[in-house]
Amino acid sequence: MRAGERVLYSLLGGSVALLAFWAGGGSHGPAAYGVGVCAVAVLGAIALLERKAIARGNPTDTEFATITCTRLRVVDDAGQVFGLMDADENGGRLRVLGADGKASVKVGVDQQGGSVIVWGDDDQECAKVGMGSNGGTVMIWGEDGKARAKIGVEDEGGSFVLWGTDGKARSKMAAADQGGSMIIWGPDGQPRAALGVTGEGGVMGVSGNDGRARAVMGVDADGGDLRVFGNDGRTRGVLSVEADVGVMGVAGQDGKPRVGVGVNADEGFVNVYGDDGRVRGAMGVGDGGGDVRVYGSDGVAHACLGVGSEGGMMYAQNTDGEVTTTLPRRGRPARV
Repeated sequence: MRAGERVLYSLLGGSVALLAFWAGGGSHGPAAYGVGVCAVAVLGAIALLERKAIARGNPTDTEFATITCTRLRVVDDAGQVFGLMDADENGGRLRVLGADGKASVKVGVDQQGGSVIVWGDDDQECAKVGMGSNGGTVMIWGEDGKARAKIGVEDEGGSFVLWGTDGKARSKMAAADQGGSMIIWGPDGQPRAALGVTGEGGVMGVSGNDGRARAVMGVDADGGDLRVFGNDGRTRGVLSVEADVGVMGVAGQDGKPRVGVGVNADEGFVNVYGDDGRVRGAMGVGDGGGDVRVYGSDGVAHACLGVGSEGGMMYAQNTDGEVTTTLPRRGRPARV
């Protein structure tokens, strides 16, 4: 207890004692009334002192004082406001002001979540953090006020996005329970590369300046394939592998196949196609031997050369399907 408070409490005790003495005597009413007024004044002074002590807090106390209000301003010795706090039925807000009186930081909380915003010297948002029931986001802006980066988190996963100085997205990464993905854009805003991964496998693609795919590769539990496209978006080459089978194909500018190669556990083949997409030449190889065939525009084989474990043979036929030449050979090569 401070010295001033002890004096006031002593005066209060003396006043109460005098009141009791004169009240017992049944007289001296005016004097008693004056002493009572003095006691009330002393009580008021004590109350004022106690209120000031509660408002400023006592350094020796182990508990902080509580101030109940809906709006609170924090000022320095010069009267400059550098902090604002307010609250309502929806939540509360805290603003920190700079020397110029503009907001530098804002913290807000409502029924949906909370947020933190940071401003720069140019009164533009520099960063923002938001939290809600489903997740949260972090946004970062550049000096020009355009977004530079964003991090988002939700129930199903999260994402990370980067922008260039022109405000266009440059890359994005996302993750979820099923897998993840990544996209990269060019200066023109067109996607250049994409990568996706799931529980079944993954896909990767590369695009040209026009946004059209140039190459796509995909893999899964059964195998994988690679496709290469031209500037017109048509397929130029294919490589596919599945279980014990593999296929490779090359196409022309019209997208039609020109060469096809395939292999499996028992045999392999090579096909050559014409402009009309029909087979012109074919070669097959197996455990027992192999053969080569040449086809006409009508799709009919006009010549065939075959080799087996017991020898070889060759035949040729005209466009009418009539066999014109037959050369069977067993055990020795044919003479030319």
